[in-house]
Amino acid sequence: MQHNHSSFEVHELIKEDTITPIGELAGRDNFAENYKTITGYVVNEVIVWTYQDTLDFDNANDTNYAESWCHEAIQQGYIYIVDFAGFGVPND
Repeated sequence: MQHNHSSFEVHELIKEDTITPIGELAGRDNFAENYKTITGYVVNEVIVWTYQDTLDFDNANDTNYAESWCHEAIQQGYIYIVDFAGFGVPND
C-alpha cells in the first residue's frame, strides 16, 4: 500500500473459520507476510473514532492524521478502531 510517498504492507485479519475480515496488520517490517495463518490474538475492544476526534487531535498535537481519511470515511464521519492483543503464533 502506498501512502504519503512511502509504502507498507497490509495483511488482512480474518475471523477463524469464516471469510469475515475483522482487521488489518500494517507496517514496513510486518512478520505476518511469511505465514498464511497466525493465532493467538483476541479483540480487546472496538472504539468508534470520529473525524472530528481526528481534527481535534491534529489541532492539539500539530499532526495531520485527518489527511489520511478517505472520502467515504469522512462522509460517514467515523471509523472503527479495533484493539488487538496477543502473541501471534504462526501456524504454518
